[in-house]
Amino acid sequence: MLLLKTLLAADLEQQQQQQQQQQQQQQEQQEQQQNKLHQTAQQQQVNRQQQQQQQQQRDSESAAGAVIQQQQQQQQQQQQQQQQQQQQQQQQAGRSPCSSKYLLRCSRSQQQHQQQQQHQQQQQQQQQQQQQQQAYRYLYLSLFQQQQQQQQQQQQQQQKEKRQRLLSRYLDSNPS
Repeated sequence: MLLLKTLLAADLEQQQQQQQQQQQQQQEQQEQQQNKLHQTAQQQQVNRQQQQQQQQQRDSESAAGAVIQQQQQQQQQQQQQQQQQQQQQQQQAGRSPCSSKYLLRCSRSQQQHQQQQQHQQQQQQQQQQQQQQQAYRYLYLSLFQQQQQQQQQQQQQQQKEKRQRLLSRYLDSNPS
């Protein structure tokens, strides 16, 4: 009778130990699954942020490219206008309505007109150069800012991963 009680007590103790081990294993599995889910969510967030940054970079590049293209078209149009004006001036010089009496006055007025046109063209070219420089500056600053954001996000992600590794090591070495 005593032997039977001893065997029953040993069986109960073994069952309790097995149940405790199973519970600990289940808890560890749940923690691992939660960590995996958390890491997956973080990775998805990082991927979304990188996609948004790439899209912003493409948008800024296309915007700056459109500004530069527009300026190039304006320059071409101005060059065409200059050529047309020069042709008109040459034609007018060939059949100048000025009589010999007022030839000096007429040539002076033509020179003044040409100087005014050249001055206007120089101003337009300077404005275009300034706009082009602003477009390049905007493109450079936007790219630089995006690179800084990417570096900050990578550093934050590395710090999070480092903290998680330290926490998991601590939990492994100090089971509750």
